[in-house]
Amino acid sequence: MTSAYTRLVETGYQVLAIATPLDAWSHFQGLQKSQWLPAAEVRELQWQKLQALLKHSYENVPFYRRVWSEAGVDPRRFSSQDDMRDLPTVDKPALLIGQQNNEFGLEERPDLEVVHTSGTTGPRFYVPFTLADFQKKYANHLRQMYVSGWRLGVKSASLYYSGHPQFAGEYTGMGEQDSFVSIRKLALPLAHRRLSLTPYHEKVSGNDSFCEEWYQKLARYRPQLLETMEFNLPYLMDYIQRKQLAPLEIPIIYLLGTLTDRQRDRYRTFFNAEVFDRFSPHEMEGIAFACQEHRGMHIASDAFLLEFVDDDHQPVAAEELGQILSLIHISE
Repeated sequence: MTSAYTRLVETGYQVLAIATPLDAWSHFQGLQKSQWLPAAEVRELQWQKLQALLKHSYENVPFYRRVWSEAGVDPRRFSSQDDMRDLPTVDKPALLIGQQNNEFGLEERPDLEVVHTSGTTGPRFYVPFTLADFQKKYANHLRQMYVSGWRLGVKSASLYYSGHPQFAGEYTGMGEQDSFVSIRKLALPLAHRRLSLTPYHEKVSGNDSFCEEWYQKLARYRPQLLETMEFNLPYLMDYIQRKQLAPLEIPIIYLLGTLTDRQRDRYRTFFNAEVFDRFSPHEMEGIAFACQEHRGMHIASDAFLLEFVDDDHQPVAAEELGQILSLIHISE
């Protein structure tokens, strides 16, 4: 049964969407509808959004206009998604140089706030957001969380990694930064009822004080949902077993990662939890996520366009292994 507090929070989000620029709830409601569109309608929606994005990028972003012009390509003339193969591949080093040379015009945009990638695959890349962008990103996040059965106004907890932007470099000394921090600080404790746990931030493993804090706070707060990284759970499980503590019961565990069936079964049994995995970097939420059927992850094709290729950067067929070459947020 839906609690009165959840109804209050959701109603508040509806009012904000109507009366202010904080319209994440409106975008969320749109995503809740578009995710059920037939495949042909999703492809048409993708193409409409992609055409608008390509036109805007060519006419307003010096970096893309230069790169595409040098390759002799004008994407405004494309007639289908297949024409996208004519675009030259742009890698992260080229994007970084473009940012350094202000080819994206970001220095003239005081309305932007910036978040960076984690740096796990190379140099960090800075991703700018307007307030409107942030609302769409938040809507994508809400959708992936609601799929698990959690709702606004219900207790949740988070256990991230030490370099997560929310900690502003407190544990790494690297000057981390996040976007629209004031909104996050208001929404997470009130609307998400979020308990934020201290991440493990020592250079070597073996310090039980972190696991002790996690266990005590989770046992006392009893959240319905724990959002965490996959690598945190083995530490917590080992601590509970070694100390012979009463098991924690966490109804929903939402992991950033891709689990094997064996891992998922282990976490589900140990924490008496329903376990969801997702592909959802902090700078671009809700790309792919599991649902309650647990038969893999759903790609949010109404909001993102992904291209999977082989080692030679050629498209792979369905059910073939590949890597993500490009990821386009077509909601922007």
